[in-house]
Amino acid sequence: MQPYILALAIALSGAINSNIEEPPLPLTEAQVIEQELKDHPILKEICRCESGLVHTKEDGTLIVGIVNPKDRGICQINLPSHQDTLTEMNLDPDKLLDNLTFAKYLYSRDGTKPWNASKSCWKDKI
Repeated sequence: MQPYILALAIALSGAINSNIEEPPLPLTEAQVIEQELKDHPILKEICRCESGLVHTKEDGTLIVGIVNPKDRGICQINLPSHQDTLTEMNLDPDKLLDNLTFAKYLYSRDGTKPWNASKSCWKDKI
């Protein structure tokens, strides 16, 4: 009788465990970017031109502007121009989601104007 109870316990354990969903794996940076910009094709093209559509380098360091190192992250948010609004909105452009959130806000407010410096790269792709 004991082997039967053990077999039943093992069988029930497998049945119970098979109903447990694995927690989702964290999204990669590329997946977050794709998800956040899927409804914003213009911003996606702008970010492709501004940063290569990445927020951090392979070693994890933040992408900063080559011409102006005060341009930060995937959307190249310029700190001197936007620091007050970033602070009011409690956003840190060094964080991927905050950078994308602020870019979407800027785009809704000013259109593509904040990224006119790279317009020659993205204007024909939108």
